[in-house]
Amino acid sequence: MSVVNIGIVARADAGETGLTERPLFHCGVIDRLGGADGGDTRTGTGAIERARGITVRTAP
Repeated sequence: MSVVNIGIVARADAGETGLTERPLFHCGVIDRLGGADGGDTRTGTGAIERARGITVRTAP
């Protein structure tokens, strides 16, 4: 098994979370799609991330 690390950098509200979660969902890594606006993402789960509405660190 190989590991691939991908970094996504963009301005705020450019869709990084959706871009991150969609392939993880389609590959079966996560079981549902979340949204940054709804605060129910699977990739940004830290307290500071939820409070600020941004993803600071992510991992499936």
